[in-house]
Amino acid sequence: MTGIQMTIRLLISVGLCLVANALQANGQEKYFHAGDVRLHYSVLGEGSPVVLVHGFTSSGATWQQSGIAQTLAARRRVLLLDARGHGQSDKPHSSNAYGERMASDVIALLDHEGVSQAHLVGYSMGGLLTLKAITLAPQRFVSAVVGGQGWTGDGGIGLDKGVGAQLSASLESGQGLTPLLRALNPVGAAPMSSVQLAAANAAIMQRNDPLALAAVIRSFAGLAVEHAALQANPVPTLAIVGDRDPLIVSARNLAGNLANFRRLAVVVGAGHSALVREPSHVTKFSTEVMDFIAAVEAGD
Repeated sequence: MTGIQMTIRLLISVGLCLVANALQANGQEKYFHAGDVRLHYSVLGEGSPVVLVHGFTSSGATWQQSGIAQTLAARRRVLLLDARGHGQSDKPHSSNAYGERMASDVIALLDHEGVSQAHLVGYSMGGLLTLKAITLAPQRFVSAVVGGQGWTGDGGIGLDKGVGAQLSASLESGQGLTPLLRALNPVGAAPMSSVQLAAANAAIMQRNDPLALAAVIRSFAGLAVEHAALQANPVPTLAIVGDRDPLIVSARNLAGNLANFRRLAVVVGAGHSALVREPSHVTKFSTEVMDFIAAVEAGD
């Protein structure tokens, strides 16, 4: 991909974020408190409830940006949570405000909405929250989808050791997301140039609080799931990942260790971000999720 193509894609991405914010007007905008943190979420559609949990630096609006939320909302009630530290939710700067509390927020959302059970779909960071949530309160979830993420066995996030520390330090020093952008570069792709990295950083950081993001990263150890908890999992679970996503290794590891694991869906040609952003991959992602949820509800 040329520098011009990358710049065009980034501009399109920023434009789509604005469109997504406008699309949120079609849903119900709501807030609730989890302790002293106010959390934002949106509700679209009617039917059996599905909670969508976004990735790091994103928000509930990104599910609308891609069209995934609207596709699911055609048949179901979709709850789009802005995880603490993201979107329109509060953004504390202490790592003590994150960790396991981020997964507990998903359960608190169900309580607030009076939902006894829901399907849970998480992508990237949201995949980590999904795994943690189904171990904290498995009785609250009909099914789970772990997208663009997996399990490492050591409490890590599936990337090279040291990336987390480098990323939090970079965010705290005002240098942005460079360590993460480099680590998530699609398998087999040329490294991003300094110009591309700067453009990507600018586009993403304009809608984020760097100190809140750094605190989130420093809290990820609190989302670790023990092997025994995986082996005891009663929630039917699907994993979906792109074959060019560096995190495919951890997704495969999850497949080999999680009880009630139904299937690992690998999308050919998709990198980490592309799986939930590029139209052809988004169609595959949405179809996999909808078919899985329908199968679980049918008792398959």
